[in-house]
Amino acid sequence: MLLQTCAEFSKGFATLLQTCAELSKGFATLLQTCAELSKGFAMLLQTCAEFSKGFAMLLQYVRSFPRGLQRSCKRARSFPRGLASPLQTPQNLLLYI
Repeated sequence: MLLQTCAEFSKGFATLLQTCAELSKGFATLLQTCAELSKGFAMLLQTCAEFSKGFAMLLQYVRSFPRGLQRSCKRARSFPRGLASPLQTPQNLLLYI
């Protein structure tokens, strides 16, 4: 009777160990999935940061464009009438923009 009880206890303990091993595998899979999600999220954040930098540069360019255009127009209007306006000659246009 004692041997039978020990055999049943041993079977139960083996089942418990097998269940723990399966739980450990599942937990390892969960950790791996979390690591992959973390990598993907880091890549997404990096992409957003690069997009923000590009968008900030674009906004800075758009904000400075009217001032540069206004300066070019003022220079063109202030040119003496007998001389060619910088906006009329391509070589001078690059110098005045």
